Amino acid sequence: MIQQKTGNEHFTFDEMPQGFLLQDFWRWQSSDLLNNTLRGILAEFLVAKALGMDTSEPRVEWDSYDLLFNDRVRIEVKSSAYIQSWAQKADSVLRFSIRPTRAWCAEHGYSDELLRQSDMYIFCVFAERDRTQADPMTLDKWEFYPVLTSELNDLAKAQQTAALSTLVRLCPEPYDFSILRDAVTWLLSDRTDAEARHRIDAHNALRRKTKTE
Repeated sequence: MIQQKTGNEHFTFDEMPQGFLLQDFWRWQSSDLLNNTLRGILAEFLVAKALGMDTSEPRVEWDSYDLLFNDRVRIEVKSSAYIQSWAQKADSVLRFSIRPTRAWCAEHGYSDELLRQSDMYIFCVFAERDRTQADPMTLDKWEFYPVLTSELNDLAKAQQTAALSTLVRLCPEPYDFSILRDAVTWLLSDRTDAEARHRIDAHNALRRKTKTE
């Protein structure tokens, strides 16, 4: 089991600490949160935090799904953004990979069956369009579209990618960071959890009222 590091660990040479730490590498490597690859990992972290999941163990790179919610629900997290880390002439078009895959495990290698491995997808959009304001650590700028994999399979079949317009057919209104856990709970209850639905409706009503004031 890999132990989570603090960032204060020294690099060593000849068993002697050198004048730089692991956190120096992290700052050098991970400061550009608009970078496509890093933004995707950040989105996984944000979803885990929104769902109240334990993030004290290091992220596993090679699992067939990204997160395991309540020890049973496999979640695949995908992210997209209008603004990228490179210079752009126009906003990026939002598209997400939804391609079926073959599961992998250390004991048996890749499975023969090609399918979407999760029980649920959560599509994460960093929705800021002003580059001068584009800070992915501002959670208000993120929008989340949770979708059951069974419903995605019915709609998208064997498609490799999905546009936002496809996702809106399954999740007409995005959820923000603060209400995502209730949205996921409601979906996983087969839309029968009245308490979660009440909290979602109250939250959305307050958001709409705040926007009009």
